[in-house]
Amino acid sequence: LPIFTLQKSLHPSVGAKAEGGSLPAKDYTRLETTDVVMKYNYGRVEFSGPSIRASRDTRGALMQVSKLEMKAVTDAMRNDINRQLASGDGTGKLALINGSSQTTTWTLDSLLGRGFTTGTETTPTKYLSAGMRVDVGDATTYTTIDVSAATVTTVDSSTQVTGTTISGHDDNGFVMRAGAAASEMMGLAGIVDDGGQLDTLQTITRSTAGNSYWKSSVVDKGSVSAPAELQESDMQSAASLIEKNDGELSFVLTTYALRDKYASILQSDKRYVNTIELQGGFKSLEFNGVALTPDKDCVPFNMFFVDKSTLELYEMAPISWMQDDGAILNRVADLDAYEATLFYYANLGANNCVRNACLSYVQ
Repeated sequence: LPIFTLQKSLHPSVGAKAEGGSLPAKDYTRLETTDVVMKYNYGRVEFSGPSIRASRDTRGALMQVSKLEMKAVTDAMRNDINRQLASGDGTGKLALINGSSQTTTWTLDSLLGRGFTTGTETTPTKYLSAGMRVDVGDATTYTTIDVSAATVTTVDSSTQVTGTTISGHDDNGFVMRAGAAASEMMGLAGIVDDGGQLDTLQTITRSTAGNSYWKSSVVDKGSVSAPAELQESDMQSAASLIEKNDGELSFVLTTYALRDKYASILQSDKRYVNTIELQGGFKSLEFNGVALTPDKDCVPFNMFFVDKSTLELYEMAPISWMQDDGAILNRVADLDAYEATLFYYANLGANNCVRNACLSYVQ
């Protein structure tokens, strides 16, 4: 459990004095302690003994089922971790249920619970898939689960899915992965925020008097239903807020749509910007000498301006297969079948939120 001390403000015992004057009065810097709680992500696969035997060579006419399943669940976990880090706030919400009366057809709205009503990137069913199990949390206290482990059968449209019958839930209840309520990793959406989305981060409440140091700068240009046109001057304003709070801009994370809009602004002004090569051979546009990078899971209509020295990914264990008993594959009791479990113990922590900024509601 990482525990560290935060400096809430500049040290008060400094100042100019006349020759022979008394030294500044002794005082102390204002401090706060906080901790980063580990979060636990899992993936699980199971396959029958006959399917393994049939896939050992080409005579079985099947793919090597164990490799296929294990790669598939690993890819799924990596995708889900990316979503948690890019657009999560630790709650686990993927969308809201639209209406308290549902049967086998569920209607969703509000991707990530943000209230978006426009744009192709705001599809409420974006993070649901066939076979997925979800909970519906109470609209008032989302950790109170009104519907537990309902199964998605098919994703039918941008707003509807077919699944097992659900009932007894609130309108605007949180749709989350089964068991994930308040258990997901913290993401940029929760850290780079002024309390409008997440008021309490790492046990510190942003709205409490004296805790402004724990708020990031948020520049709202439009509204959730009517985003404003992106202007380069607005981007500069967000970047300047980081510098005004003694931070140093390291990178900008945004959506593909906003990356493309920024590129079109440069083209319309007949300006050419350098590209920055990132690890793994990926390239990114440059803004103020740092990488402006798109991510498929970034919150729509948002740009996160980040000082990476304020963030730390704490890992208790990397993404790994459980094998403390000496084997990755284990027999399923009373069945001719085998199972394997993937796990990841980690969380994203912050040490100085005020040195980050968000430009929101732009397109």
